[in-house]
Amino acid sequence: MLENDNINEPLLSDDHPSWVTMEKSEVDDGDEDLSWNRPLSSAAPREKKVDADSGVDKLIVFMRLGNLGAAGYGVCFGSLICCLEMNLSMLRRPIADNFGFLYNPLLRLMFYILMGMVAWSFGTLLGMIASALLAAFSLFNTYVLCRYPDYRAAMKELADEEEKRMNKEMNKQIIGRSWRHVSPPSWFRTEE
Repeated sequence: MLENDNINEPLLSDDHPSWVTMEKSEVDDGDEDLSWNRPLSSAAPREKKVDADSGVDKLIVFMRLGNLGAAGYGVCFGSLICCLEMNLSMLRRPIADNFGFLYNPLLRLMFYILMGMVAWSFGTLLGMIASALLAAFSLFNTYVLCRYPDYRAAMKELADEEEKRMNKEMNKQIIGRSWRHVSPPSWFRTEE
């Protein structure tokens, strides 16, 4: 062990040092109890004390920074896919410029796999279910995009027609409402 027999190896003989467990140790020689003193060696595992702070401990474990970061990625990825699938003309160009890989079926499959891994990383039942559903959806989506290459163009045409129809209706409503505010009310009539 060591060259001098008077020197102990304090960390090798103790499985649970007090500086790791943050518990006060008992001292054999009657000295005052210091936090750096080692606890008595025992083969039995220590029992954890249950008190009112255990709920706070669970909350801290649940709301780890890593979980919050992964949740942020999940929300951003989900909103990106939502905007892509809505296929609006005002969103189509920025998504194509910044996330062009989503228009390639195999790269989109890899992106869905990444989304599934983020969902799986939560380690909860809901995360595992979401990951399994994303895997099934990604395989189906890749199959449709590879099997029917004209599907993307047909969806673009349908979305453009729907958007033109919505714009016409919205313009009619805006013009109707604006003229209602510009023209005088029905009770205010000047008689000539």
